[in-house]
Amino acid sequence: PSEFTDWQVVVLFYVALHWVSGWLVRENVAAGAFASHGELRRTTHYAPRTKPNPHCPMSRRAYLAYADLYEWSLEARYDGFLDEVAMLELQQYRISQCQSALSDLREFLCNKHLPI
Repeated sequence: PSEFTDWQVVVLFYVALHWVSGWLVRENVAAGAFASHGELRRTTHYAPRTKPNPHCPMSRRAYLAYADLYEWSLEARYDGFLDEVAMLELQQYRISQCQSALSDLREFLCNKHLPI
């Protein structure tokens, strides 16, 4: 459906957030290590400049998929448009990008034996 495309993008990000959070819990990472979006990204970064403690890295592909989903959800929620037609076109494009990124993330997590 073409209704509420902005919220569809946001929901796809939150699906990813819950998947990654579930994986981190399963890996025995303390909840405080991913209490915020920034902390989660530091904890899961594939090649951080300084290694956080704890560090539970995702593959580069999975990490970038998650990071894209995060950025697109912010864009969908907070960036305004003056042209509604352009906004709908962009959001429909973003939905397909989100679905592809979510698929990449799902592949990584399934390989880590997370039941999704």
